[in-house]
Amino acid sequence: MKKYAIFDLDGTVLDSMPIWQDVGPDFLEKYSVPVPEGLNDKVKKMDFKEAMKYFIDTFALDLDLDEVFEATKEAVQKKYAQQVQLKPYTAEFLQKLKDNNVRMCVATASERSLCEFALKRLGVYDYFEFILTCSDVKKGKDDPYIFLKCVELFGCQPEDAFVVEDALYGMETAKKAGFFVVGVYDKSAEQDAEAIKNTADVYLNSFKDADVLFEN
Repeated sequence: MKKYAIFDLDGTVLDSMPIWQDVGPDFLEKYSVPVPEGLNDKVKKMDFKEAMKYFIDTFALDLDLDEVFEATKEAVQKKYAQQVQLKPYTAEFLQKLKDNNVRMCVATASERSLCEFALKRLGVYDYFEFILTCSDVKKGKDDPYIFLKCVELFGCQPEDAFVVEDALYGMETAKKAGFFVVGVYDKSAEQDAEAIKNTADVYLNSFKDADVLFEN
Protein backbone atom coordinates (compact mmCIF):
# COMPACT_ATOMS: atom_id res chain seq x y z
CA MET A 1 0.00 0.00 0.00
CA LYS A 2 1.18 3.53 -0.75
CA LYS A 3 2.40 5.36 2.34
CA TYR A 4 1.20 8.90 1.61
CA ALA A 5 -2.42 10.03 1.31
CA ILE A 6 -3.74 13.40 0.12
CA PHE A 7 -7.37 14.00 1.10
CA ASP A 8 -9.83 16.41 -0.36
CA LEU A 9 -12.06 17.81 2.38
CA ASP A 10 -15.58 18.76 1.27
CA GLY A 11 -17.59 15.81 0.04
CA THR A 12 -14.73 13.45 0.86
CA VAL A 13 -13.85 13.77 4.55
CA LEU A 14 -16.71 16.10 5.46
CA ASP A 15 -20.37 15.80 4.54
CA SER A 16 -20.40 19.51 3.74
CA MET A 17 -21.35 19.85 0.08
CA PRO A 18 -24.99 20.85 0.82
CA ILE A 19 -23.63 23.96 2.54
CA TRP A 20 -21.57 24.93 -0.50
CA GLN A 21 -24.43 24.25 -2.88
CA ASP A 22 -26.50 26.79 -0.92
CA VAL A 23 -23.84 29.53 -0.69
CA GLY A 24 -24.30 30.92 -4.21
CA PRO A 25 -28.12 30.88 -4.31
CA ASP A 26 -28.37 32.31 -0.78
CA PHE A 27 -25.90 35.07 -1.65
CA LEU A 28 -27.71 36.09 -4.84
CA GLU A 29 -31.16 35.91 -3.26
CA LYS A 30 -29.94 38.25 -0.50
CA TYR A 31 -29.34 40.87 -3.20
CA SER A 32 -32.54 40.07 -5.15
CA VAL A 33 -30.64 38.50 -8.05
CA PRO A 34 -32.42 35.61 -9.83
CA VAL A 35 -30.39 32.42 -9.47
CA PRO A 36 -29.33 31.20 -12.93
CA GLU A 37 -29.50 27.54 -13.86
CA GLY A 38 -26.21 25.68 -13.48
CA LEU A 39 -24.73 28.23 -11.07
CA ASN A 40 -22.87 25.67 -8.96
CA ASP A 41 -21.36 24.05 -12.04
CA LYS A 42 -19.85 27.41 -12.99
CA VAL A 43 -18.14 27.99 -9.63
CA LYS A 44 -17.29 24.47 -8.43
CA LYS A 45 -13.66 24.75 -9.58
CA MET A 46 -13.19 28.10 -7.83
CA ASP A 47 -12.04 28.68 -4.29
CA PHE A 48 -14.32 30.57 -1.91
CA LYS A 49 -13.06 34.08 -2.64
CA GLU A 50 -12.95 33.51 -6.40
CA ALA A 51 -16.61 32.50 -6.27
CA MET A 52 -17.54 35.68 -4.38
CA LYS A 53 -15.68 37.75 -6.97
CA TYR A 54 -17.46 35.89 -9.76
CA PHE A 55 -20.87 36.71 -8.26
CA ILE A 56 -20.02 40.40 -7.81
CA ASP A 57 -18.55 40.80 -11.28
CA THR A 58 -21.05 38.70 -13.22
CA PHE A 59 -24.12 40.26 -11.69
CA ALA A 60 -22.67 43.82 -11.49
CA LEU A 61 -23.18 44.11 -7.74
CA ASP A 62 -21.95 47.29 -6.08
CA LEU A 63 -20.23 45.46 -3.24
CA ASP A 64 -16.78 45.37 -1.67
CA LEU A 65 -15.25 41.93 -2.27
CA ASP A 66 -13.35 41.75 1.02
CA GLU A 67 -16.39 42.76 3.08
CA VAL A 68 -18.66 40.30 1.30
CA PHE A 69 -16.09 37.53 1.56
CA GLU A 70 -15.62 37.99 5.31
CA ALA A 71 -19.35 38.17 6.01
CA THR A 72 -20.11 35.08 3.94
CA LYS A 73 -17.17 33.20 5.42
CA GLU A 74 -18.40 33.98 8.92
CA ALA A 75 -21.80 32.48 8.14
CA VAL A 76 -20.27 29.35 6.63
CA GLN A 77 -17.77 29.13 9.48
CA LYS A 78 -20.59 28.83 12.01
CA LYS A 79 -21.93 25.82 10.15
CA TYR A 80 -18.48 24.22 10.02
CA ALA A 81 -17.97 24.87 13.72
CA GLN A 82 -21.39 23.56 14.77
CA GLN A 83 -23.12 21.43 12.14
CA VAL A 84 -20.87 19.71 9.60
CA GLN A 85 -20.26 16.00 10.19
CA LEU A 86 -17.79 13.46 8.88
CA LYS A 87 -18.72 11.27 5.95
CA PRO A 88 -19.64 7.75 7.14
CA TYR A 89 -16.72 5.56 8.32
CA THR A 90 -14.18 8.35 7.83
CA ALA A 91 -12.75 8.18 11.35
CA GLU A 92 -12.33 4.42 11.12
CA PHE A 93 -10.57 4.73 7.76
CA LEU A 94 -8.19 7.40 9.02
CA GLN A 95 -7.32 5.29 12.05
CA LYS A 96 -6.60 2.26 9.88
CA LEU A 97 -4.32 4.35 7.66
CA LYS A 98 -2.49 5.58 10.74
CA ASP A 99 -2.14 2.01 12.02
CA ASN A 100 -0.55 1.15 8.67
CA ASN A 101 1.92 4.07 8.94
CA VAL A 102 0.32 6.06 6.13
CA ARG A 103 1.11 9.78 6.37
CA MET A 104 -1.85 12.02 5.59
CA CYS A 105 -2.60 15.61 4.63
CA VAL A 106 -5.53 17.71 3.36
CA ALA A 107 -5.59 19.54 0.01
CA THR A 108 -8.72 21.67 -0.24
CA ALA A 109 -10.36 24.64 -1.91
CA SER A 110 -11.92 25.61 1.42
CA GLU A 111 -10.49 28.28 3.68
CA ARG A 112 -8.05 27.09 6.34
CA SER A 113 -10.14 28.37 9.25
CA LEU A 114 -13.15 26.34 8.07
CA CYS A 115 -11.05 23.19 7.83
CA GLU A 116 -9.53 23.59 11.26
CA PHE A 117 -12.83 24.36 13.00
CA ALA A 118 -14.51 21.25 11.63
CA LEU A 119 -11.62 18.80 11.85
CA LYS A 120 -10.82 19.74 15.44
CA ARG A 121 -14.45 19.58 16.56
CA LEU A 122 -14.84 16.17 14.94
CA GLY A 123 -11.69 14.79 16.52
CA VAL A 124 -9.72 13.99 13.33
CA TYR A 125 -7.46 17.04 12.99
CA ASP A 126 -4.39 15.26 14.35
CA TYR A 127 -4.48 12.55 11.70
CA PHE A 128 -3.23 15.09 9.15
CA GLU A 129 0.33 16.37 9.11
CA PHE A 130 -0.68 19.57 7.33
CA ILE A 131 -3.48 21.34 5.48
CA LEU A 132 -2.81 22.97 2.13
CA THR A 133 -5.47 25.19 0.56
CA CYS A 134 -5.97 26.53 -2.93
CA SER A 135 -5.63 29.99 -1.42
CA ASP A 136 -2.19 29.01 -0.10
CA VAL A 137 -0.93 27.95 -3.53
CA LYS A 138 -3.03 30.47 -5.49
CA LYS A 139 -4.22 27.80 -7.90
CA GLY A 140 -7.36 25.70 -8.12
CA LYS A 141 -7.57 21.94 -8.45
CA ASP A 142 -7.82 22.14 -12.20
CA ASP A 143 -4.04 22.64 -11.87
CA PRO A 144 -1.90 19.88 -10.30
CA TYR A 145 0.22 22.29 -8.28
CA ILE A 146 -1.57 21.74 -4.96
CA PHE A 147 -1.10 17.97 -5.20
CA LEU A 148 2.53 18.31 -6.28
CA LYS A 149 3.18 20.71 -3.41
CA CYS A 150 1.78 18.11 -0.99
CA VAL A 151 4.24 15.44 -2.10
CA GLU A 152 7.04 18.00 -2.00
CA LEU A 153 6.18 18.68 1.65
CA PHE A 154 6.00 14.96 2.35
CA GLY A 155 9.34 14.42 0.60
CA CYS A 156 8.00 11.80 -1.80
CA GLN A 157 6.98 11.45 -5.46
CA PRO A 158 3.46 11.37 -6.98
CA GLU A 159 3.73 7.64 -7.60
CA ASP A 160 4.26 7.13 -3.84
CA ALA A 161 0.96 8.79 -2.89
CA PHE A 162 -2.76 8.41 -3.44
CA VAL A 163 -5.30 11.22 -3.76
CA VAL A 164 -8.78 10.79 -2.28
CA GLU A 165 -11.40 12.94 -4.04
CA ASP A 166 -15.14 13.13 -4.65
CA ALA A 167 -15.05 15.62 -7.56
CA LEU A 168 -14.32 14.51 -11.11
CA TYR A 169 -12.16 17.48 -12.06
CA GLY A 170 -9.92 16.97 -9.02
CA MET A 171 -9.52 13.29 -9.87
CA GLU A 172 -8.69 14.07 -13.48
CA THR A 173 -6.03 16.57 -12.45
CA ALA A 174 -4.42 14.20 -9.96
CA LYS A 175 -4.53 11.29 -12.40
CA LYS A 176 -2.78 13.29 -15.13
CA ALA A 177 -0.08 14.26 -12.61
CA GLY A 178 0.75 10.62 -11.92
CA PHE A 179 -1.16 9.95 -8.71
CA PHE A 180 -3.13 6.86 -7.78
CA VAL A 181 -6.70 8.15 -7.42
CA VAL A 182 -9.36 6.96 -4.98
CA GLY A 183 -12.83 8.21 -5.88
CA VAL A 184 -15.39 8.53 -3.10
CA TYR A 185 -19.13 8.77 -3.68
CA ASP A 186 -20.88 12.01 -2.82
CA LYS A 187 -24.44 12.86 -3.80
CA SER A 188 -23.33 16.23 -5.17
CA ALA A 189 -21.33 14.48 -7.91
CA GLU A 190 -23.95 11.94 -9.00
CA GLN A 191 -24.16 13.48 -12.48
CA ASP A 192 -20.49 12.56 -12.99
CA ALA A 193 -20.75 9.07 -11.51
CA GLU A 194 -19.80 7.09 -14.62
CA ALA A 195 -16.90 9.38 -15.52
CA ILE A 196 -15.67 9.23 -11.92
CA LYS A 197 -15.72 5.43 -11.93
CA ASN A 198 -13.80 5.41 -15.21
CA THR A 199 -11.21 7.89 -13.93
CA ALA A 200 -10.53 6.60 -10.42
CA ASP A 201 -8.16 3.69 -9.86
CA VAL A 202 -10.42 2.61 -7.00
CA TYR A 203 -14.00 3.78 -6.46
CA LEU A 204 -15.62 3.61 -3.02
CA ASN A 205 -19.30 4.00 -2.23
CA SER A 206 -18.12 4.89 1.27
CA PHE A 207 -15.04 4.36 3.41
CA LYS A 208 -16.73 1.23 4.72
CA ASP A 209 -15.51 -0.36 1.48
CA ALA A 210 -11.92 0.86 1.86
CA ASP A 211 -10.41 -2.50 2.83
CA VAL A 212 -9.66 -3.03 -0.86
CA LEU A 213 -6.92 -0.39 -0.54
CA PHE A 214 -5.08 -2.48 2.03
CA GLU A 215 -4.97 -5.50 -0.27
CA ASN A 216 -2.54 -3.84 -2.69
